[in-house]
Amino acid sequence: MDFLTNLRLLYTQTKLGVTENDGAAPFGILETAEDYMIVPPDRSDEVVEATKLRWTICFSQDPSAPVTQDTYNKITSTYGVHCVPIMLFDTDASAFMFTDDKFKTYSFIPKPEPLRYIKPPVVIPAEPNPSTDAKQGLLRAPTV
Repeated sequence: MDFLTNLRLLYTQTKLGVTENDGAAPFGILETAEDYMIVPPDRSDEVVEATKLRWTICFSQDPSAPVTQDTYNKITSTYGVHCVPIMLFDTDASAFMFTDDKFKTYSFIPKPEPLRYIKPPVVIPAEPNPSTDAKQGLLRAPTV
């Protein structure tokens, strides 16, 4: 909860609201769904890798208009976008979100397996060379 409450959202393509693009490494991205719809096929893998590392929310270009079903399906199943807000009380526009395979049955839908972040394995360092032992910084007089 704290992570999402205090998350600063940045943008990479289209500025929405008070989002910034200050060059810092972003942890959260706010983009328009239309930005994902125009990604060239040769940059698709790059966008997927970036989305694995950053929590991503997508609004429509006009935030008062809902994202269409085709757009939702493409950006979540192709690029792994985490969140697409819906118009909860506009039943016509968001009816596709409450079908049996989505939120009518489930409260959380995981990303497809290839779009998920894979935690790198734990690296165990090798045994150090005994000649590099500094004996905890103790200086010893040379023996004669």
